[in-house]
Amino acid sequence: MQAADFEKLFNISPAPMCAARPDGTFIQVNPALADFLGMAAHDLAGRLFTHFVHPDDRESTAEAVRCLGLGQNISGFSNRLRAADGDYRTLRWQAIPDGERVLAAALDITEDARKTEQLRYLRTHDPLTGLPNRTGLEQALSDRLAGSAEAPGTLALFLLDLRTFRDVNEAYGFAEGDNVLCGLAERLQYCAGNDAVVARLSGDVFAVATPVTGDHDKLLECANRLLRCVEEPVHTSSGDPVQLSARVGAASAALTDYLPQELVADAQTALNQVKRDSEIIGIHQRPSGNDARGRGPLMAALHTAVARRGFQLAYQPQVQLSTGRMVGAEVLLRWQLNGHPVPTNEFIPLLDESGLMLPVGRWVIETVCAQWKAWHQAGYAPIRLSVNLAPSQVRDPELLPFLRRCLQESGMPPSALQFEITENVFLSRIEQHLETMRQLRDLGVGLALDDFGTGYSSLSYLRHFPVDTIKIDQSFIQQVTSSPGEAAITRAIISMAEALDLKVVAEGAETAAQIGFLRQHGCDVVQGYYFDRPLDPRELERKLINPQVRPAPAPEELGDQGTLLIVDDEEGVRNALRRLFRRDGYRLLLAANAEEALELMALNQVDVVLSDQRMPGTSGTELLSALRHMYPETVRMVISGYTDVTSVTEAVNSGSIYKFISKPWDDEQLRGYIAEAFRVRRQAG
Repeated sequence: MQAADFEKLFNISPAPMCAARPDGTFIQVNPALADFLGMAAHDLAGRLFTHFVHPDDRESTAEAVRCLGLGQNISGFSNRLRAADGDYRTLRWQAIPDGERVLAAALDITEDARKTEQLRYLRTHDPLTGLPNRTGLEQALSDRLAGSAEAPGTLALFLLDLRTFRDVNEAYGFAEGDNVLCGLAERLQYCAGNDAVVARLSGDVFAVATPVTGDHDKLLECANRLLRCVEEPVHTSSGDPVQLSARVGAASAALTDYLPQELVADAQTALNQVKRDSEIIGIHQRPSGNDARGRGPLMAALHTAVARRGFQLAYQPQVQLSTGRMVGAEVLLRWQLNGHPVPTNEFIPLLDESGLMLPVGRWVIETVCAQWKAWHQAGYAPIRLSVNLAPSQVRDPELLPFLRRCLQESGMPPSALQFEITENVFLSRIEQHLETMRQLRDLGVGLALDDFGTGYSSLSYLRHFPVDTIKIDQSFIQQVTSSPGEAAITRAIISMAEALDLKVVAEGAETAAQIGFLRQHGCDVVQGYYFDRPLDPRELERKLINPQVRPAPAPEELGDQGTLLIVDDEEGVRNALRRLFRRDGYRLLLAANAEEALELMALNQVDVVLSDQRMPGTSGTELLSALRHMYPETVRMVISGYTDVTSVTEAVNSGSIYKFISKPWDDEQLRGYIAEAFRVRRQAG
C-alpha cells in the first residue's frame, strides 16, 4: 500500500490504526484508536505503545516490537489494551515496517477471546463450584509433580466420596443440594490451605491435593482432618443444618516422573477398597521389591499376629426397615501392621493359603462368644451376631466340638449366632459340607448364604442348602435404583426367598433411594453405610443401649387417587401439568430428567408415569423401557411434541408404553387419558 493511500484509509477507518517508531513510540494515531484509548490523538504522540498493554502481555508485545525492528512483518499477533472505560480489550494486530516507522492496524476480537477463554475454563473447571474438574486437577498435579525437583517432598491426593449427599437432594431439592456443594467447596479450600488444590471430580466426589510427607501417619492425620471438615454441618438457605459424611481414598507421590493419572488412579483404588471393606479411610501404597507389605514379609507378620492374637473385630449393624431398629451385626476381621490397617483382600487370601485361617477362625468364634457374654452380663439385650465361615473351617472336623464348647462356656444361645458362607463351600466335597451345615443348623445356629447372586450355582442349588437367610451382594444394591438388570435380579432374589420361606439381608445400602426400593419390594433387613459403618465393640455397645439406629426414609402418604410421576426437562411444562392434574386429587411427583425419575420411583409407590420423549441424555422411551423391567406394575405414557416413530413404535409394541400423547395437548383429553391409566392400574391390582 502506498503512503498516500494509507493516509486516506488511516483517518476514515473504523479499525484502530497507528504509525510508530521501531521502539513502539506512537508517531501518529488514527481517530478510532484515539477514541479506543480515551485520549486525543495529538496527546498520544510520543507515548509508548506498551504503556497501554496488559502487564501479562508486555513480554510478548516487546518481542513483537523487537521483530518489527528487525524488519519482520507481524500478522495475527494479539494482546490486551486498556480501553477508555478502564477495561482491557483484546486486539489482533497486523503490522509492517515502513522505513523509519511501523504501520499497524488492529481488529477488536474481545468477544471471541472471551468465548475461547470460557471454553478453556469449562474444559478444566466445574461450572457449579468453580473448582478444577478432573482435567484441571490433572493439569495442576502435573505442574506440582514437575516442580517437585525444585521443592523436594511428597504430593498427596485425597478423594472424598460423600456418602449421604443424595439424602440432601431428596430432603431439600436439587437447588439446595447445589448450595450445599458450593458451601462445602469453600470450606474444603479453607481447610486444605493455600498450598493445596481442591477439585470436584463428579457429583459427590471431591479431591484435595496437598504437599504432605509420605509417612503413613501424616497421610492418615490429613485424611481425618478433611473428614472433620466435611462432617461439620453445612446450612441451607433457610438455615437448616445439613450433616454430611464421607469416605477417603488417598495416595502419595514423590517422583518427578510420576504421572498425574497414576496418582488419581491410585487414590481411586484406595477409595474402591474402602467401599468394598466398609471402611472410612484407605491409603494406597504401591508395591515394590523392598516393600514391607510384600508377600513374604506379610506372611511372616501374619504368623506373628496369629501367635499373639493380634487381630481386631468390627461389627456392622443390620437394621430392620419396618422398625429402624438394630437386629443384628456382621462381624468383620481387621488387622493392623505396624499401626497401619491392612486391606482384607490382602491378608484374608494369605490366611487361607497358609492354613492360618483355622486358628484365626477359632479365635473369632471364641471372641464373639465372649463378647456376647460380656454384653449379656452388663444387662444389654445382645443382638444376633453373624460370623463369616471360610471353606477350610467348614472342612475342619473340630469345628462343631469347638463351637459347642464356646457356646457352653459363654452361655450364648446358638440362635444368637449365625454363620455366613459363600457357595464356594460347595465347589467340592458337597455331601460332607452339607452334612456339617445340617449339624450346625440342628445345633440351632443360623446359616446365611453370603454374596448371593454373584456365583453360578446359587439358583439351582439353593433349595438343597440348609440355610435360613440369603444376603444380596452389594454389587446389586449399589445399582438397584439406576440399572434395570440389577433391579430385576434383586426383586427376583427377594421373591424367591419369600417363596422358600427364607430371610433376606441386603448388603451395602448407602442411599435413601436404595432403602426405599428394598422396602417397596419386601426386603426388611439391611446393612450398609446408610445406617452405620463397622463399629468397634465399645461403639456397638452404645448402640445396644438404644437399638433405634435411624428411621428408614418414609414415602409420603399416597393421594386419594394414586400417584402420578411427571418427567419433563422444561420447568414450564412441569408446572403446567402440575396445575392441570392438581384438581384431580392425584399425588404429584415431578422430575426434570431420568436420573431424578429413578430416584423418585425408588422412594415412592408410583402408579402412572407421564414422560416427555426428547430430554437430554436418556429419552422418554428409554426411561420407560427401563421402568418396564424395574417397576412392571406402573402404567407408562409418553407426551411429546417430537416423534421418533421407530423408537416409539418399538416401545409401544414391546409393552413399555401404554399410550403416546402429542404436544400441544388438549387439557380435558389429557385428563381423560390419565384417569383411564389409573383405572388400568387399579384393575391390574
